[in-house]
Amino acid sequence: MAAPAPEAPLPTPREAATRSFLQAVERERQGDRDAALALYRQALALHGAFPQAAANLAALLAAAGKGVAAIAVLRRALAAAPAAALLYCRLGELLRVAFRLDEAAELLARARALEPGDWEAWFHSGLLRLERGEDGEAVLCFDRALALAPAESPMRIAIHWHRAMAFLARGDFATGFAEAEVRYALKPPPARPFPMPLWRGEALAGRRLLVWSDQGFGDTIQFARFLPLLEAEGAGLVFAVQPELAPLMDGLSRHMTLIAPDDPLPQADFHVPLMSLPYRLGTTLATLPAAVPYLRPPPGRPALHLERAPETRLAVGIVWAGHASHPQDYKRSAPFEPFLALCDIPGVALVSLQSGPRGKDLAAAGAEALVYDLGRHLGGFAESAAALLELDLLVSVDTAMVHLAGALARPAWVTLPYAADWRWLRGREDSPWYPSLRLFRQDAPGDWDGLLARVRAAILERLA
Repeated sequence: MAAPAPEAPLPTPREAATRSFLQAVERERQGDRDAALALYRQALALHGAFPQAAANLAALLAAAGKGVAAIAVLRRALAAAPAAALLYCRLGELLRVAFRLDEAAELLARARALEPGDWEAWFHSGLLRLERGEDGEAVLCFDRALALAPAESPMRIAIHWHRAMAFLARGDFATGFAEAEVRYALKPPPARPFPMPLWRGEALAGRRLLVWSDQGFGDTIQFARFLPLLEAEGAGLVFAVQPELAPLMDGLSRHMTLIAPDDPLPQADFHVPLMSLPYRLGTTLATLPAAVPYLRPPPGRPALHLERAPETRLAVGIVWAGHASHPQDYKRSAPFEPFLALCDIPGVALVSLQSGPRGKDLAAAGAEALVYDLGRHLGGFAESAAALLELDLLVSVDTAMVHLAGALARPAWVTLPYAADWRWLRGREDSPWYPSLRLFRQDAPGDWDGLLARVRAAILERLA
């Protein structure tokens, strides 16, 4: 009689956890987020000292808007694996986004001390420096990250991009715009190929140039100022622009042809992305074209007339939020409530120009009797331009509405986060891009109440 086969040994907790972890990675790759979450949790339940499982679980939670839970996962994992540099690095990054910058700095320093050769810790340290407005130190961190990151790592592109943002925020446009060209590896251009070559600065006299808008609405409004410079060099221009902006762009030139991004491509000698123009034209802070207005509401549309109460001395439009998909929206958009600091100023009438889902904040706060909701009646940028002509002042976070006001030479006060986007530079109350704008910056990360209190004081001073 044959002896029974020996039973296979049971997997150790670590082996079972690893199996669950690998299954989670595969489910995440397939896009099954819920299954991946459950499997990462199972891996950690089987073996708590599993830094990569905790890091992946926290990343999924953070991406779903559950940052508090993600932070808790990493803190618990650190209790089980206190020497894991990865956990310090990921926790530092989450605390940076939560504006807990001092804590984030300590954690990232710990990660670098444990793993001096970890490029990721240096990269996130650079992002933290940017969040503090320490652009020179950020560049040094990004340089260190590039020296350590593998040559084949796709994250090298992101490091170069943020390095470019640091130079641009310092006003070094020559270096910043040159390095920002890496964005087409980070976010590829339109899928259809261009049959004509990329314009790299060749003479344009007598040639036709296709310029295509490659970023968001605000970027298109901001960089459209460069198109007349190309025409002055003798170029025949075709501008592929978002349909929502086409009515405004029509007044930039009498000779420019406008097409939609999906229209058939015309004959042209070269093509170039709109946001590459300052690089190709060698633009510096000193040579930035800032003459306004360069946009005007399209003719033939009825003017938008706002009814004003007899006691109204200042009609102020407000916008408190941008598009939620923007990568910097976590810090550039504000809650609605701080803007209520402006509602009880005698002689001031508040008008909401807020569009999109955040327009519902007005009703949610019960503020319909305090702010006239014009945003829900605006059908596009042409109507928004007409509204700005009727208002005395715009107070807005960093959105396309700010760029529209600046391009129309309308007065606007921009409420900016502590370390604002590169285009607003550092430490300035004015904008070299738009002479009619005034900049208000947070005194501390996330401090919207203090910022709006200063805006309120400035309005009172203006009325006085």
